[in-house]
Amino acid sequence: MIRSYLKYFRNITHIIFLFSFLTSLIFASQLSNKIAASEEKSIISSYDWPKLEIDFNGMVNDETHFAPLPSRSDLNRLRNEGVLWEFWLPEDRVHVYLNSDRIYSMEDFARTKDGKKYYRFFVHPLAKDQFADIVKDFEHSDVCMRPSASPRSFFFDQFMIKVSLPLSLAGGIKSLYQLQMQRATLVSNLLSKIPKQEMDQHHLSYLKESMAIYSATKDTPYGVIIREIPEDVVTKKKSLVPFFSLLEKDQKRKEKQTDDLSIFELNYKASGLPLDDFVRERILRPIIESFAFAAIKHGMLFEAHQQNTLFEVDEKGMFTGKIYYRDLDGVRIDFEQRKKNGFEKSDKEMISNVEHPNWVFDLENIEKIKKGGASWNKKKYPEWNNLFDHTYKTYIEDDLLYLLHVYLKQYSKQRLKKMARQILSETLLGI
Repeated sequence: MIRSYLKYFRNITHIIFLFSFLTSLIFASQLSNKIAASEEKSIISSYDWPKLEIDFNGMVNDETHFAPLPSRSDLNRLRNEGVLWEFWLPEDRVHVYLNSDRIYSMEDFARTKDGKKYYRFFVHPLAKDQFADIVKDFEHSDVCMRPSASPRSFFFDQFMIKVSLPLSLAGGIKSLYQLQMQRATLVSNLLSKIPKQEMDQHHLSYLKESMAIYSATKDTPYGVIIREIPEDVVTKKKSLVPFFSLLEKDQKRKEKQTDDLSIFELNYKASGLPLDDFVRERILRPIIESFAFAAIKHGMLFEAHQQNTLFEVDEKGMFTGKIYYRDLDGVRIDFEQRKKNGFEKSDKEMISNVEHPNWVFDLENIEKIKKGGASWNKKKYPEWNNLFDHTYKTYIEDDLLYLLHVYLKQYSKQRLKKMARQILSETLLGI
């Protein structure tokens, strides 16, 4: 009798324990959902592109391939709290490059007064000696702009303003030369001629650089590039996420040890895909397909590093599949490849209007790179050449994949390179 009571008691105890355990699981699940909702809300409220540039900046590069990056304190100092000097210069003191294909009117940067035309010109305070004649001859106003991850690029309404900064940073002097400005506007114009349907099919987009203004002073032909921000981004329907912001969390909240999700984690959880498939299809494939399409079909090579490669996301922070590239003054053009694709006549017309095409398009250096030894199967991928492979290795393998490796410790650099090369192989066979 006593044994049967004990057995009964143990059964009841097990049932109560099981009930308590299930209740705790349900509670934990509800709590987890609440936390997830809270995390999503807090992250989505941060999907403002300028904020992503600063507060989600997880940029890190392999110093065996790239010069060391400036420290955060140096970047903050160089940004000068987003203050630039604004001048209105008469047209005889500047030269202007202006494309017809633009999103916005450029009336914000040109005006007529007393029958004379003036152009809006910006100088970084640290570049005052570079523009000494302008600073001496004209009055200026302080204009506050939102800083970006680059100490010489600033957000200004529906534009980004890229200015000259004559300081040595990350292995180079950041002065903005006339030749760079001409290349940027010419590249922007060439990209505008690619049919939108083709661009969308291959995940490709870019930030238009439709206007550049530089000083007419002979010894100081430096100036400003006006970059246009897409309308959907301006109206907050979309946002752009630099590659270095994908896996990083809000630096300010991170210091408080909050449990926010990175944009990468948010999309990964929503996808329901295994991690390998997510990395391959949602991260690597859009980049590689857009890069290879621009190279093979249009002979244009983007500097696709962590800062220049941007993912478009919707209002909920979800990837749309579109990749934007910026900094068009760094794009290299393979005119031989473009000739194969039927652009010879239009390219000759464009080049005929360029005073120093060898300098503007860096033609000698491009030819040297193209003569290097092949490290891929030429018979299988005849359209791929040394210039394409060199650029791919420099920016995608040695920079983007390196950052992925740093954040995703379970992925070795070799594993990521192999995964990316497989996607590149599929892409080249399909273009």
